[in-house]
Amino acid sequence: MISSESTKQGELQSETFFKRKVRFISPWERLLATMKILNEKPVLPGNALRRLCRILFLLCGTTFFLSSAYAVPPVSMVNGVLKKTGYVCLVRALQEDSAKRLWIGMFGAGIWVLDGTRARPMAPDPQGHPDVRASKIVRRGSKMIVASSGGGVEVYDPTGKSWKALATSPVVRSRHFHALCPMGKKDWLLGSVGEGIFLSREGVWRNLTQADGLPGDWVNDAIPASGGTWIGTAEGLAFLDPSGKMRMELPERGWRDGNINVLALFRGELYLGTGAGGLVVRSVTADEEKMSSKKKPRFRTIEGIPPEVHGLFSDKERLWVAAEEGFFSIDSKGAAEKVYGPWASGTAFTSVAAYHNGLVVGTADGMVYHGGHNMKWKPLFSYHCESSKGGSRK
Repeated sequence: MISSESTKQGELQSETFFKRKVRFISPWERLLATMKILNEKPVLPGNALRRLCRILFLLCGTTFFLSSAYAVPPVSMVNGVLKKTGYVCLVRALQEDSAKRLWIGMFGAGIWVLDGTRARPMAPDPQGHPDVRASKIVRRGSKMIVASSGGGVEVYDPTGKSWKALATSPVVRSRHFHALCPMGKKDWLLGSVGEGIFLSREGVWRNLTQADGLPGDWVNDAIPASGGTWIGTAEGLAFLDPSGKMRMELPERGWRDGNINVLALFRGELYLGTGAGGLVVRSVTADEEKMSSKKKPRFRTIEGIPPEVHGLFSDKERLWVAAEEGFFSIDSKGAAEKVYGPWASGTAFTSVAAYHNGLVVGTADGMVYHGGHNMKWKPLFSYHCESSKGGSRK
């Protein structure tokens, strides 16, 4: 289990890539290794062969360097865990507000609000949202609730154009959140980075961790379901019933990676978007949701979906999948189909949501596209274009 202190420190600099204790050889290490080889005495005789040897090693080293620099995301080792670094404008959350504007939550660039063709950033200062690493956005009436990884969970009131903390209880000690789930009209479930979940009941907060039945204390997502709430952690799945009882489910046949990034319900079945094991469907029935049910669930990995899944959104017809290597949809029979649009091949998609009778999908490089439902896909927002204009602060 990752300690809360080390987790917070790691979160301040980077976002989890995948939890594998693997030694990563950086491009610079490869280049240095190549240079070291060049300085060693070659075993082949003669000046001509010596020069040829050096040229071949240099070409190989340069090839490894370039392939590493551009084929994989920037990563670093932190306490034996491989982490992504250098996020600038990864679109983590998309949500339409009561005024039909699109809120765009980015990890690295904070919150932008798109009103028609005009986009404005929310200023990250005491009068605005306090952190630029937005994780989740939920609408509650006219108010917008934003979870961030460093600034806690804040509520924006458009009437007074002001922010206030969702939870002021000393029980909610974490400021790093990935999951934000409404529990009825007033209560909430907050999923933290390394400190479990924080749950409110009639305004009273409590903290549940691995000691209370969670598979892990790093919580990435939570969604309401019939008879309770599904919780996705970096170690496995949990189901929380209204009485507070927790049921844990860990990887087994048909489901190989317990690191769950995102959850969604589609046509009565639960879908798990994982960090390295693709998209997994858990077959459920109404009886299986009851804590007394002894029937073992069935898991199946959906073919055709890349290993790393970041975002899920379901409507009546399809489940939409934002993945590291493309954008996909799942039909009613569970078949995957790749979605094509005006984006470059190999684009990393990180979020998807409903907007203006269609869909919006966000990418790792700050782009948002609008389309779907027989609508042609088109660019709607570009962080790099908007930020270059300067833009007024909201």
